[in-house]
Amino acid sequence: MIIPRNTIPNSYVLYGLFLWIGLFSFGLSANEEEFGDIQIVRIGQIADQDMNLVSQEILTEAYRRIGYKTRYFDYPGRRSLIEVSGGRIDGELFRIKGMEKKYPNLIMIPVPVNEIQSMVITKNKDIKVNGWESLRGYKAGVLRGIKYSEEATSFLERIIVESNSELFSLLDKDLIDFFVFNKASALKTFKEQRFDDFHIVEPPIARYKLYHYLNSRHAELAQRVTKTLKDMKNEGIMDKVIESQFNSVR
Repeated sequence: MIIPRNTIPNSYVLYGLFLWIGLFSFGLSANEEEFGDIQIVRIGQIADQDMNLVSQEILTEAYRRIGYKTRYFDYPGRRSLIEVSGGRIDGELFRIKGMEKKYPNLIMIPVPVNEIQSMVITKNKDIKVNGWESLRGYKAGVLRGIKYSEEATSFLERIIVESNSELFSLLDKDLIDFFVFNKASALKTFKEQRFDDFHIVEPPIARYKLYHYLNSRHAELAQRVTKTLKDMKNEGIMDKVIESQFNSVR
């Protein structure tokens, strides 16, 4: 639910009810919630994704330009899609193109807010990447809810897990041969932690543009956000911010 402007209740009873909703539904303090002067868009995202911060920066600025603030909520895997589709939150931070076909209550904003460079992470130096078919015969680790990875590895023997840390653990214990990970996140992880036997196989096995989604009841807002993101794209802001996630870990 987007909190509209100029909705200050006229009675103390309604004010108390609205305060209760604000505190418990949105997880905000009374000081953070400026009743009547702020519009808030609640956006779901897959938890523990380093690239979330880049897209948050882009969307926070886009919504700021049209008079909204944003709040971001972590969910496992596809759960955020379910929450957005059911109207319990307003939007999805990003997903690959075409999610509205499976979730008809979603509107895709047709301006990419990030990009995945999908890299094979492995301990096996004999693995060479030339499309998904080149991985036939190897056992994959897959993070549940990452749609492109689930679909692309469907022909392989695989283990599906709930967290990134499980992927690293499975590979470390030689229970899988590889997993696919976003390049920016992989570089950041390898910079912060020692995985001496792990390596990133170049080139990327795939690249995917990522798009912001809104619940279909926000059709008018979707048009405004689309225009704002196009303006930011023309200003060069989008490409600069997206590229920064790679530069910051090199």
